[in-house]
Amino acid sequence: MQAEVASQDGGLRPIGWEDLDKRKFYVIGPSTFFMARFVLYPPMLVKTRLQVQRRGSHYTGSFDAFRQILKYEGVRGLYKGFLMNSVGLVAGQCYITTYELSKHYIKELPVLRSSNTGQNLVGGALASTVAQTIIVPVDVISQLQMMQGQTSASGSAAGHASTKSPASAVARKIYMSHGVQGFYRGYGISLLTFVPTNALWWASYSILPGMVKSACPDCPVQIVQAMSGCVAGIISATITNPIDVTRAKLQVDAMPSIGSTVKVLWKEDGVAFVSKGLSARLMSSMLTSTIVISCYESVKRWSLKDECKHLYR
Repeated sequence: MQAEVASQDGGLRPIGWEDLDKRKFYVIGPSTFFMARFVLYPPMLVKTRLQVQRRGSHYTGSFDAFRQILKYEGVRGLYKGFLMNSVGLVAGQCYITTYELSKHYIKELPVLRSSNTGQNLVGGALASTVAQTIIVPVDVISQLQMMQGQTSASGSAAGHASTKSPASAVARKIYMSHGVQGFYRGYGISLLTFVPTNALWWASYSILPGMVKSACPDCPVQIVQAMSGCVAGIISATITNPIDVTRAKLQVDAMPSIGSTVKVLWKEDGVAFVSKGLSARLMSSMLTSTIVISCYESVKRWSLKDECKHLYR
């Protein structure tokens, strides 16, 4: 990630992995990201429900979904599956470590030594692959919990609302019905979704701070980073939304394959399925990208070794 020190080319100097106090990093990081996850979870839940529903069967849009969930399920409805989803903090730390170590070693390769964008792209892709191997079982369980209690437009219970089960009961049901493979339902499509999404995000983020700084030279570095993260989120979310819709449908409705999932989506929504839930995904991605990159850049600065702090003032 980019630190807040101007480099000679007008960009921002990266804080290196070797400059971090790892004990600070692995204490401050999870604590900060748990709080960020608490703020970001409701938009993610809304995005999942919009992507999985049949056309207009429950909600007419993002704001209608928020309104109905609050009306019929209360504030707790916006946090269904949150505790299970928070297990993903482990995957998050693995993601961060893989990303930083990948960049640390990739920059030694002749083909990528002079390309910060290429280093970010490859590092993001590798980090996402490792994280998805850990997070997919958690994602499968938490997505099913997200769907519990949703109502139709008329206010009646529908779809996945018939039961309200804790994570252990949901996991037991998945295992009884599908075995261990059930927890990795959608693993392939998750890789197809998140690997390019993360690669595009990091590649975009490596370029955007210099552009933002050029357009707004007096902006504080924290603002430059937040704006760059937000725009990177828009770019990656828009390009990969059709894959994300397919992933959510496949995981929640236990579809047998990616091909059959696309056929069902096409039958239900036509070509409009490519933008299904896009407004919610953009809202979630913009908010997530802005908050997460701001938190992470701060965590890295707070975790600097004492002898390196003078390098990043």
